[in-house]
Amino acid sequence: MTGTAFGPQGPNYSTARPPADPKASAGTDTWFKNCSAAGAKDGTFATADFFNVFIGNLRYLVRQAGVTLDDATDTMVYQAVLSMIQANMGGGGGGTLVIRRTSRPTSSRPRRRSPATPRSFTRVVLL
Repeated sequence: MTGTAFGPQGPNYSTARPPADPKASAGTDTWFKNCSAAGAKDGTFATADFFNVFIGNLRYLVRQAGVTLDDATDTMVYQAVLSMIQANMGGGGGGTLVIRRTSRPTSSRPRRRSPATPRSFTRVVLL
């Protein structure tokens, strides 16, 4: 099943992306905040410009990975990221990516470990 894939579904949508307000993607890290009290109206107002930038980025990621946009699945972004990781690891998107958290390899000689040294590491294996 295909459909709007991340887009709004209702009577007031647009099939062409409107020009973005420069403030919607000005490059500054910003966050949403809740209203300080009921009725205060001091929370973050989400605009269509914001959502259009977000939707555009999600669609681009999924399409570039070769994943079909499909409203019937919640795993499109996961599939896209997995496909790109596999392709960049030489798997061509056809392998199985296994991520394991394992103990740090030990050596035959003792060594001092600083507090910042991790006790375990993550191994990524393409099968």
